[in-house]
Amino acid sequence: MINRQIRKHLIEDSSSGTLTRTLSGYRDPSRLRNRCIFLACAPKSGSTYMARLLEAATHRSGLKASYQMGHDEQNIYEPALRRCVRKLSVVQQHTQGGDNNIALLAKFSLRPIVLTRSLPDIVMSLLDHVHLHKHTRNPMAFAPGDFLEWPEEDQLHWITWSYMPWYFSFYQSWKTNGPRVDAIWTEFSEMIARPVEIVREVLGKLELPCDEASLESASDPHKSGKFTRINKGVEGRGTDLAPHLLDHLHRLADTWKFNQEDRRRLGLNA
Repeated sequence: MINRQIRKHLIEDSSSGTLTRTLSGYRDPSRLRNRCIFLACAPKSGSTYMARLLEAATHRSGLKASYQMGHDEQNIYEPALRRCVRKLSVVQQHTQGGDNNIALLAKFSLRPIVLTRSLPDIVMSLLDHVHLHKHTRNPMAFAPGDFLEWPEEDQLHWITWSYMPWYFSFYQSWKTNGPRVDAIWTEFSEMIARPVEIVREVLGKLELPCDEASLESASDPHKSGKFTRINKGVEGRGTDLAPHLLDHLHRLADTWKFNQEDRRRLGLNA
């Protein structure tokens, strides 16, 4: 049971109309700070699991701040974001740090969490994902209709060459624009190894209360009773990727002129 102190922090102040006036620009926008926890994430980075933990720890609802999902780019749609702020929510979206998205996050005083994962691991996880769910609907690229009928080697080749450039753009966008909204960076490896500690740290940086008991209860991705979309939830899967595909990822990192810290975050420092 959530304690009274945490409940007091979570209750909306909409009854007085203060929040509505703030949303209309008549009051100090700092009152909106982190009413929506915004998780900007790469697909197959463990983001659904992390979102469920954030929801459990803060007793918030999971909402979307995009106009459309599916194949479309998951940019922030202001009317949807307003609803997320009013409701107190956790938003998990594959959103790049483009200028308009950053401007909207700043307008609503939201400090986003940016979640990354080793790209070779993601390639292997994406292969599992498309076969498990029998679809290729995502913002990274529009897959051919008969993709699921291809040989596995061809599928991995296509995923590496067609999906991965989006991941580099995602990373660069937040590296460039993230400081404008004081983005909080975290990584799949840390989140899987220390989920409770990482979520607690993130909420501390957001200056938000944390229900420790609910967080602990939800921390097992396979027993929490919530759909997390985790295939295996392990590191090092990318070691099974063919050498020529690993080489292609390293060449992309060279093209983007990523430094050693960038490569480490993306699992390309070896």
